[in-house]
Amino acid sequence: MSKKKLVKKMIIVLLFYGLALEEKLQKMFNIATAHAANATLVTGLTPTPATILTKIAATRTLINNRDALLEQAKSITQEIIDNVDDLTNTYVSEWATLTQNSGITEANAILLGYSIKGKKEVVPFPAGSAPLVSTIDITVHNQHTIRIVNNLSGKSGLPPEVLRMDVYGQTGGERPADLAALIANGGGYLGTAGRGKYVHKYTVAKAGDVEYYIIVYVDKVTKKPFAYSIVASAPLV
Repeated sequence: MSKKKLVKKMIIVLLFYGLALEEKLQKMFNIATAHAANATLVTGLTPTPATILTKIAATRTLINNRDALLEQAKSITQEIIDNVDDLTNTYVSEWATLTQNSGITEANAILLGYSIKGKKEVVPFPAGSAPLVSTIDITVHNQHTIRIVNNLSGKSGLPPEVLRMDVYGQTGGERPADLAALIANGGGYLGTAGRGKYVHKYTVAKAGDVEYYIIVYVDKVTKKPFAYSIVASAPLV
């Protein structure tokens, strides 16, 4: 009985992994060029070798353009650094020195925007800055998850001047115009929001009732409320 000769199946691999970008493109170029030169060996290629070669050429053009832009960005960045250094030297060596020796008062120096050594700078709270309820998630039964951001920055963290964010709520009734109305309508303090989030868990609610919320910034120095959100609301489900 004769033995059958085993024919090992050929498996084609590309070995693209680990190649640098230009090396990979060059290998792609070589394969596409070889297919174009020997079109009868493998027919029906889609896209065609010509299309692939065009795309490779376009990609190389993009790479060249990117490299040129990166060089331009480096040059512009260095120019920015040089300008800022020059401006800093002007302020430190010229303007601050001249102002210091002009006999100006501290109040006027602060008015001009300078800082005074040994004195803590008071940064005014941005006009119109207040908490804002961005979303209220009602997907969990008997629970509202309130997300809070600053209305100017859009960030959830506390501004430097703010000690905490207090959350007030009113169940049902008329929509309150402000915090005083909310409290007059039977609402009150619910808790403090941490990291721009407050979870309000409730157990008693009539079908169709709405919970109204007002978020309050508490001043870090005075410990008193000083900025309020507009009223937000969500159904109790």
